[in-house]
Amino acid sequence: MQPVTKWKIEKVHSTIGFIVKHLMVSSIKGEFKEFEASISTKGEDFLNVEMNVLINPASINTGDAARDAHLKGAGFFNVKKFKTINFSGSDLRNIRDDMYLLNGDLTIKDITRQITLTVESGGMVKTPKGDKKAYFLVTGKIRRKDWGLTWSALMENGGVIVADEILVNCEIELIEELEPSH
Repeated sequence: MQPVTKWKIEKVHSTIGFIVKHLMVSSIKGEFKEFEASISTKGEDFLNVEMNVLINPASINTGDAARDAHLKGAGFFNVKKFKTINFSGSDLRNIRDDMYLLNGDLTIKDITRQITLTVESGGMVKTPKGDKKAYFLVTGKIRRKDWGLTWSALMENGGVIVADEILVNCEIELIEELEPSH
Protein backbone atom coordinates (compact mmCIF):
# COMPACT_ATOMS: atom_id res chain seq x y z
CA MET A 1 0.00 0.00 0.00
CA GLN A 2 1.38 3.38 -1.00
CA PRO A 3 1.72 6.09 1.66
CA VAL A 4 -0.74 9.00 1.50
CA THR A 5 0.72 12.51 1.47
CA LYS A 6 -1.45 15.51 2.29
CA TRP A 7 -0.72 18.90 0.75
CA LYS A 8 -1.94 22.41 1.38
CA ILE A 9 -1.93 25.43 -0.90
CA GLU A 10 0.60 28.13 -0.06
CA LYS A 11 -1.85 30.99 -0.65
CA VAL A 12 0.80 33.70 -0.61
CA HIS A 13 2.46 32.04 -3.64
CA SER A 14 -0.70 30.90 -5.46
CA THR A 15 -3.41 32.49 -7.59
CA ILE A 16 -6.74 31.20 -8.90
CA GLY A 17 -7.08 33.41 -11.94
CA PHE A 18 -8.86 33.89 -15.24
CA ILE A 19 -8.66 35.93 -18.44
CA VAL A 20 -11.64 36.94 -20.61
CA LYS A 21 -11.90 38.94 -23.83
CA HIS A 22 -13.48 42.37 -23.35
CA LEU A 23 -14.99 44.32 -26.25
CA MET A 24 -13.43 41.59 -28.44
CA VAL A 25 -10.12 43.52 -28.60
CA SER A 26 -8.67 43.49 -25.10
CA SER A 27 -8.58 41.16 -22.11
CA ILE A 28 -9.57 41.44 -18.50
CA LYS A 29 -7.58 39.51 -15.92
CA GLY A 30 -9.00 38.63 -12.56
CA GLU A 31 -8.57 36.32 -9.64
CA PHE A 32 -10.38 34.93 -6.64
CA LYS A 33 -8.67 36.02 -3.43
CA GLU A 34 -10.29 33.47 -1.09
CA PHE A 35 -9.87 29.75 -1.70
CA GLU A 36 -8.91 26.57 0.09
CA ALA A 37 -8.09 23.04 -0.96
CA SER A 38 -7.85 19.51 0.29
CA ILE A 39 -5.22 17.61 -1.70
CA SER A 40 -3.78 14.14 -1.11
CA THR A 41 -1.50 11.94 -3.18
CA LYS A 42 -0.44 8.30 -3.06
CA GLY A 43 3.13 7.44 -3.97
CA GLU A 44 6.01 9.65 -5.01
CA ASP A 45 4.21 11.74 -7.63
CA PHE A 46 0.85 13.39 -8.23
CA LEU A 47 -0.62 10.81 -10.62
CA ASN A 48 -2.72 9.31 -7.81
CA VAL A 49 -4.24 12.57 -6.60
CA GLU A 50 -7.51 13.42 -4.87
CA MET A 51 -8.35 17.10 -4.67
CA ASN A 52 -11.20 19.34 -3.72
CA VAL A 53 -10.89 23.10 -4.19
CA LEU A 54 -13.40 25.58 -2.75
CA ILE A 55 -13.45 29.16 -4.05
CA ASN A 56 -15.40 32.08 -2.63
CA PRO A 57 -16.89 33.85 -5.70
CA ALA A 58 -17.50 36.99 -3.60
CA SER A 59 -13.70 37.37 -3.42
CA ILE A 60 -13.43 38.10 -7.16
CA ASN A 61 -11.00 40.90 -7.99
CA THR A 62 -10.47 42.36 -11.47
CA GLY A 63 -9.00 45.64 -10.27
CA ASP A 64 -12.26 47.54 -10.84
CA ALA A 65 -14.74 47.70 -7.93
CA ALA A 66 -17.77 48.49 -10.14
CA ARG A 67 -17.01 45.55 -12.46
CA ASP A 68 -16.44 43.26 -9.48
CA ALA A 69 -19.84 44.26 -8.05
CA HIS A 70 -21.45 43.46 -11.43
CA LEU A 71 -19.73 40.05 -11.51
CA LYS A 72 -21.05 39.27 -8.02
CA GLY A 73 -24.62 40.00 -9.18
CA ALA A 74 -27.39 37.77 -10.53
CA GLY A 75 -26.20 37.85 -14.18
CA PHE A 76 -22.90 36.28 -13.24
CA PHE A 77 -21.99 34.59 -9.93
CA ASN A 78 -25.04 35.64 -7.85
CA VAL A 79 -22.95 35.45 -4.68
CA LYS A 80 -25.90 36.13 -2.37
CA LYS A 81 -27.38 32.78 -3.39
CA PHE A 82 -24.30 30.73 -4.40
CA LYS A 83 -21.52 30.90 -1.82
CA THR A 84 -18.90 28.61 -3.36
CA ILE A 85 -17.33 27.44 -6.58
CA ASN A 86 -16.05 23.87 -6.30
CA PHE A 87 -13.56 21.85 -8.31
CA SER A 88 -12.90 18.20 -7.52
CA GLY A 89 -10.51 16.07 -9.49
CA SER A 90 -8.73 12.73 -9.26
CA ASP A 91 -7.86 11.83 -12.85
CA LEU A 92 -4.39 13.21 -13.65
CA ARG A 93 -2.68 11.74 -16.73
CA ASN A 94 0.84 12.41 -17.98
CA ILE A 95 0.88 13.45 -21.64
CA ARG A 96 4.60 14.28 -21.97
CA ASP A 97 7.53 15.28 -19.75
CA ASP A 98 6.10 17.65 -17.11
CA MET A 99 2.70 18.12 -18.83
CA TYR A 100 -0.49 16.50 -17.56
CA LEU A 101 -4.24 16.54 -18.18
CA LEU A 102 -6.51 16.81 -15.14
CA ASN A 103 -10.15 15.80 -15.43
CA GLY A 104 -12.56 16.93 -12.79
CA ASP A 105 -15.94 18.37 -11.94
CA LEU A 106 -16.43 22.13 -11.78
CA THR A 107 -19.52 23.38 -9.96
CA ILE A 108 -20.66 26.99 -10.35
CA LYS A 109 -24.16 28.13 -9.34
CA ASP A 110 -25.10 24.51 -8.51
CA ILE A 111 -24.34 23.44 -12.11
CA THR A 112 -21.69 20.72 -12.34
CA ARG A 113 -19.83 19.95 -15.56
CA GLN A 114 -16.73 17.90 -16.25
CA ILE A 115 -13.73 19.88 -17.48
CA THR A 116 -10.19 19.06 -18.52
CA LEU A 117 -7.33 21.30 -17.43
CA THR A 118 -3.71 21.28 -18.56
CA VAL A 119 -1.23 21.03 -15.70
CA GLU A 120 2.43 21.90 -16.10
CA SER A 121 4.67 20.80 -13.26
CA GLY A 122 7.38 23.21 -12.22
CA GLY A 123 8.94 20.48 -10.12
CA MET A 124 9.29 19.56 -6.50
CA VAL A 125 11.91 20.91 -4.10
CA LYS A 126 12.98 20.58 -0.51
CA THR A 127 13.39 24.02 1.07
CA PRO A 128 16.27 24.97 3.41
CA LYS A 129 13.78 24.45 6.29
CA GLY A 130 13.20 20.89 5.09
CA ASP A 131 9.69 21.47 3.71
CA LYS A 132 8.71 19.67 0.52
CA LYS A 133 7.05 22.01 -2.02
CA ALA A 134 5.62 21.53 -5.51
CA TYR A 135 4.62 24.10 -8.14
CA PHE A 136 2.02 23.78 -10.90
CA LEU A 137 0.67 26.03 -13.65
CA VAL A 138 -2.94 25.05 -14.37
CA THR A 139 -4.67 26.33 -17.51
CA GLY A 140 -7.78 25.57 -19.49
CA LYS A 141 -10.80 26.98 -21.26
CA ILE A 142 -14.42 26.96 -20.17
CA ARG A 143 -17.60 28.51 -21.57
CA ARG A 144 -19.18 30.70 -18.90
CA LYS A 145 -22.72 30.21 -20.23
CA ASP A 146 -22.42 26.45 -19.50
CA TRP A 147 -22.63 27.42 -15.81
CA GLY A 148 -25.42 29.99 -16.07
CA LEU A 149 -23.09 33.01 -16.23
CA THR A 150 -25.29 34.44 -18.95
CA TRP A 151 -25.16 38.24 -18.78
CA SER A 152 -24.43 39.59 -22.23
CA ALA A 153 -24.67 42.80 -24.19
CA LEU A 154 -23.95 43.57 -27.81
CA MET A 155 -21.87 46.38 -29.23
CA GLU A 156 -22.97 48.43 -32.23
CA ASN A 157 -20.90 46.24 -34.56
CA GLY A 158 -22.62 43.09 -33.26
CA GLY A 159 -19.70 41.90 -31.15
CA VAL A 160 -20.18 40.99 -27.52
CA ILE A 161 -18.89 43.04 -24.61
CA VAL A 162 -17.73 39.97 -22.66
CA ALA A 163 -16.69 36.76 -24.44
CA ASP A 164 -18.23 33.42 -23.53
CA GLU A 165 -14.83 31.68 -23.41
CA ILE A 166 -12.90 32.06 -20.16
CA LEU A 167 -9.24 31.14 -19.87
CA VAL A 168 -8.49 29.54 -16.52
CA ASN A 169 -5.00 30.52 -15.35
CA CYS A 170 -3.85 29.29 -11.93
CA GLU A 171 -0.43 29.21 -10.32
CA ILE A 172 -0.36 26.76 -7.45
CA GLU A 173 2.37 26.18 -4.90
CA LEU A 174 1.80 23.27 -2.54
CA ILE A 175 3.53 22.40 0.70
CA GLU A 176 3.52 18.94 2.20
CA GLU A 177 1.53 18.73 5.43
CA LEU A 178 3.54 16.81 7.96
CA GLU A 179 1.84 14.74 10.62
CA PRO A 180 2.25 16.40 14.00
CA SER A 181 4.87 14.67 16.12
CA HIS A 182 3.79 13.52 19.55
